[in-house]
Amino acid sequence: MDLHAAVQHFSERHTTLTGWFKANSDAPEGDRVLNTLYQDFPSTMVWNRDKHLWTKRQKGFAIGRMYYAHPSSGECFYVRLLLTVVRGAKSFEDLHTFEGTVYPTFKAACIAHGLLEDDAEWHQCLQEAKDMAMGFQLRHLFVTILQDCVPSKPEVLWAQFKEHICDDLKHYLQVNARMVEPTSEQIEDYGLYLIDKLLAYSGKELKDWPEMPQSVINWGQLLTNHLIQEEHHYDLAEQAELAEECIAKLNPDQLTAFERISSAVLLKTGEIFFLHGPGGTGKTYLYNTLCYHLRSQQKIVLCVASSGIAALLLQRGRTAHSCFKIPIPCHELSVCNIKKTSYLADLMCSADLVIWDEAPMQHRHNFEAVDRTFRDLCDSDRPFGGHTFVFGGDFQQILPVIISGGRAQVVGA
Repeated sequence: MDLHAAVQHFSERHTTLTGWFKANSDAPEGDRVLNTLYQDFPSTMVWNRDKHLWTKRQKGFAIGRMYYAHPSSGECFYVRLLLTVVRGAKSFEDLHTFEGTVYPTFKAACIAHGLLEDDAEWHQCLQEAKDMAMGFQLRHLFVTILQDCVPSKPEVLWAQFKEHICDDLKHYLQVNARMVEPTSEQIEDYGLYLIDKLLAYSGKELKDWPEMPQSVINWGQLLTNHLIQEEHHYDLAEQAELAEECIAKLNPDQLTAFERISSAVLLKTGEIFFLHGPGGTGKTYLYNTLCYHLRSQQKIVLCVASSGIAALLLQRGRTAHSCFKIPIPCHELSVCNIKKTSYLADLMCSADLVIWDEAPMQHRHNFEAVDRTFRDLCDSDRPFGGHTFVFGGDFQQILPVIISGGRAQVVGA
């Protein structure tokens, strides 16, 4: 049998559903078959596997069963729902026809039959939430309703509450997209874009709900992460010149550390270094040399320190608690308060090097919390998500302050 003949042969085969359509078409007016639901068909008919058609049952009794379809399976679910109430259908068109009106989708036909709820509970839920929740909270709630609650008319819910769902976006677009006065259409379009991004984390898209309006503006290009932009705004020639001047003044030990760390960053080996030395031995000078060198190559370097005074000596330095949102108090299972969808999370994942000065001042739980956070944000089991880290400090200086703690407690911290 050639390919064309094989395709023709199998295209003429009926499934149990299309066979049901054919049985209804062939049945004479008033026949019992025409008044039998698809799920009850096996009680009066028998499926002939060889001929692929339904034949009259001569003896015995059988109970029909339809395959399960989850509400999130789209039109398959609505077809199955219609098969439980529509009798004598002779085609798919008959299934989405009700009282002489042919509806465009099976879902619309289900609504006409009264088989779906009217979304009153989700309307009430959003109605109450809009008075006490911010826009970003309402967007998360709306996504939860879309994913888990299967509303029959999500586009109606959107139309009624879009103003509240997007109430925090006007200011955001003015600041980050440089829009002097964004229109309501632009604000709503950006709201749809954010909803689509939230759905993506569960493997879905806004297109999975055809009734919902879709975002048409390319916000991915229009809006970029301002935190990453700031790290790329350096004058590359100036940074390269500063790096050249500083490298020439490095002593042999500093130069060895500089080359080893630079190599780890360029090769992305994810190594972790600790620079130990008393105050005045040139650790900060080496940190800043690394910053000049790597930033001249458009790489992102995050500089943090355990104290504000030490942070002031680093190029664009910040305290570790400020940069990484380390919780206070921090315990052995803590994680940093950084959302995976935030700009800070993108910045941390994009970092090529992290420098942490005065590390011995911090309790080990702080490092563990940062490590746990990097692993989570980067979806990696490697220490600090596979990023190169440089810690520095002097164990003869200030150690973590443990209230009423002895030597053993301080060493343990």
